[in-house]
Amino acid sequence: MITKIFITTLLVVSTVILISLCALILIRKKIKERKYLFLILLAFAFYSLGYCVEIQGQTLQWVHISLIFEYIGIAFIPSFLILFALSYITETEKIPLLIKFIIYIIPIITFITVLTDPYHNLLHKNSFIDHSGPFPIVSFEKGIWYWVHIAYYNLSLLIANLIFLKIYLKSHSRYKNQTALLFISTLIPWITLILYLSGIINWPLDINPFSFTIMAIILYIAVKKQYLIDIVPIARDLVFENIYDAAFVLDNNGVIIDYNRSAENILSGRDYIIGQNINDIFNELSSSLDESQNVQIVTETTINNRIYNIQNMPLTSIKNKSIGYIFLLRDITEYKKMAEQLQKLAITDELTGIYNRRHFNELSLREFVRAKRNKTQLSVIIMDIDHFKIVNDTYGHATGDEVLKTTAKSISASIRSLDIFARWGGEEFILCLPETSIIPAQKVAERIRLSINELAFHDKQNNVFKVSISLGVSDLKEYNETLDDVIGAADKALYEAKSKGRNKVVVFNE
Repeated sequence: MITKIFITTLLVVSTVILISLCALILIRKKIKERKYLFLILLAFAFYSLGYCVEIQGQTLQWVHISLIFEYIGIAFIPSFLILFALSYITETEKIPLLIKFIIYIIPIITFITVLTDPYHNLLHKNSFIDHSGPFPIVSFEKGIWYWVHIAYYNLSLLIANLIFLKIYLKSHSRYKNQTALLFISTLIPWITLILYLSGIINWPLDINPFSFTIMAIILYIAVKKQYLIDIVPIARDLVFENIYDAAFVLDNNGVIIDYNRSAENILSGRDYIIGQNINDIFNELSSSLDESQNVQIVTETTINNRIYNIQNMPLTSIKNKSIGYIFLLRDITEYKKMAEQLQKLAITDELTGIYNRRHFNELSLREFVRAKRNKTQLSVIIMDIDHFKIVNDTYGHATGDEVLKTTAKSISASIRSLDIFARWGGEEFILCLPETSIIPAQKVAERIRLSINELAFHDKQNNVFKVSISLGVSDLKEYNETLDDVIGAADKALYEAKSKGRNKVVVFNE
């Protein structure tokens, strides 16, 4: 009697523990992500509670009713265990219905069999109450379907063992403890089986409910620890699918084995490309793939008129062997455009669109140094719109801006592509003429003066007015040591042109 009370107490405690674990999963809202863990624990609870009821009975009818309750859990433990293990390597919602049907068919038949067992004895036969132990307990011979059920149960354990072992071997060191617990938990039923086969327990007492309780506790600890089971796979998938970069996962031969949503935008409606070589889809990537030998490659390419930054990262196994690559393609088209715009803003005058003073100095200094080194010609023209202040005061600054822009456009049309033209400041412009002596430079200046004289401008009231321009010209002398010397000479010539009545070209004379 004491033994029966002790076993009954253990079964009640086991049932309470299992139901409590189920409740914790519900409270922690894990059922949505890992519903099969919840179902496993619930099946264990039915088994434990059912067996507790079974050993209280004294008749075969009582035992049969208890077995029906037990098999609500026992029959479906294999299916739930397989699906729970599979949830670590795939999304169970994506498992085809046919596969799920195959996983569930044997448990369903098993449960139907236990309901009708008294009529065919396929599960248990020749059942009787065994009084040889501390208290009466049912004993039976195993029917043919009992062995089918046991075989399927052991197969489910083996599948779970292999899956969790594979996860353990491939997991990062920071997750080893958690994955080890998963693997260990599925070894507990095997230990129970070994004890049963060894004959250590020579009385037909079922100790599986106790081993399942231990298994359930270890499973729950493994699942709860760091919430890895729910957070890490979901987070990694979420990051991979939603990062801005297009990501392609390749094997060592360049064959695509996965890609994310951003990559689909580059594919431009192509059909399913898993299994295709990336070089067959993007010829632009072939050089990057060919050069990537266990090193990280960063380069740029153009695909579908878009500019991409390519980052090629090798993938290595735990043994540091190459297993493939990740290609990250970041669309930098807008960045490139913005960089070009910023570069343009840095070197051009915002109003007229021609070079600004700083960039003129940079370019002209190069030409000055080259001319000094090669003993070639170089000339400079400085121009100033005559009475520009009057234009602003009379017609307004908006009209004055139009005068500056039109003047700059007219001068640009009168010079060569190799000439360096810039806004010097206010209404002043400057022109550097490489490979040009003073007389051709004077002719250029005169051509510019005449072109400006021919321009007609309109104010807001559509009144027509004209402007003129004064120009000072100088060339590189042997004694000039700096570019500023040449510019200073042209500035002096400009001052002389203004003092002589404006609308003139004056060449600097020593």
